[in-house]
Amino acid sequence: MNTNFEMQNLLNGGLPLDKVGPHLRYAARKAAHSGDPQRMRAVARVIMMELLRRGELIQMPSGLQVNDAKLVPAGIAGQFDFDHMLRAMMVAQDMNVGNPGSGEAGIVLESVLVLLQQFAPQFGLHILLFDETALSEPRDRVFGLDPQSNPAHWLGQRPAGQSAYIPTVGELPANITFSRQNCAEFSAAVAVPIFEPAEAGEEITKAQEVGLLFLLARNDWSQDTTLRLGAKISRFVTHRWRVHRELDNQIHVDALTGLFNRRFFNGHFPLLLERAKRNQSPLSLIVADIDLFKNINTDYGLLIGDQVLQMVAQRLQELVRRVDVVCRRGGEEFAIILPEAGFDAAREVITRLLNAPFTTVVQHDGQTTEIRVRLSYGVTTFPDNGSNDVQLHHQAESTMFISKDSGRNQCHFWRNDGDHLLQRPK
Repeated sequence: MNTNFEMQNLLNGGLPLDKVGPHLRYAARKAAHSGDPQRMRAVARVIMMELLRRGELIQMPSGLQVNDAKLVPAGIAGQFDFDHMLRAMMVAQDMNVGNPGSGEAGIVLESVLVLLQQFAPQFGLHILLFDETALSEPRDRVFGLDPQSNPAHWLGQRPAGQSAYIPTVGELPANITFSRQNCAEFSAAVAVPIFEPAEAGEEITKAQEVGLLFLLARNDWSQDTTLRLGAKISRFVTHRWRVHRELDNQIHVDALTGLFNRRFFNGHFPLLLERAKRNQSPLSLIVADIDLFKNINTDYGLLIGDQVLQMVAQRLQELVRRVDVVCRRGGEEFAIILPEAGFDAAREVITRLLNAPFTTVVQHDGQTTEIRVRLSYGVTTFPDNGSNDVQLHHQAESTMFISKDSGRNQCHFWRNDGDHLLQRPK
């Protein structure tokens, strides 16, 4: 890594220079233009100190001082390592956004901890998630409660939203103890709440506590200092999680309906199918299409057609399980992935869908009008009908078109012998 080049990039905009005063922005430009390594490092350290002070980067405990253009953290063993910050910035740029599955909580939080570990290698950082479904795969630093082990007694006694000080290794969850077998003994550890990012406009106090951040400090820190730092890191994690989610949503979420889009489906369905193969569990795919939707656009206009699409999207989400994945593949076509659902479970879902009302009330030509739509469905199931994602999607789409050609408002289930099962509303 060319450190001088990296520092020039930081001083030319890699750091949030809009968060510091004009004199520091001017100093950054002059230092970057000079190309002098010592001058660039000195100015960058001062800017980092100011950003830390303002809380725009990870905030360190009180006592930080600037001495001969170097940061000397009082109370922390060792000098602030500028190279760690450079590596952290590179890790931040490499964090996966927009890849299939990159929005899962376990993946996002693991990547944030990797970023933090680059910035502050003197700490041990782990996250316990209360909802184990957020972890599709085992992670190094993010874990759920182990049903095979006895959790520390304080976990059950801790009031929601409150932090805990942990004086001994035995009070840590087994996952952390195992990962630290070859590490130096810590002298201070805390567990602070992690909150799910608040939606735009939502009060932060309404955010849901989803887990605990464990901070292990290997230096002689007081309980109060460790708790304060843990709380600041927790806020940073939640902020980074929110930013990551917003970026991921811009790529993977359909702007009109709020459902996952075609790109997400094309990447995520193969991943869920591979997981089903590995776990030897079934998986079903539903392809749905609104019947005679073009007539709605013709009779009522495109804006009302959009309202109908939004209504259908909302109803589909309401009628399936929380773990099911609903996507808008384009136009009036939708896809629903049902993890761990075989033929019987898929048939229960189709029964609900076929018998549910899909209606919305609109204003058209000065009158209030109720629009009711119906959908045609096609279903296939792994492993009964195949194991290839392209093949399974073709099967579900083909049976959906059979439902269209057979009179609409019905469902066909794929069978490899060609005797596809028909289901109609009750």
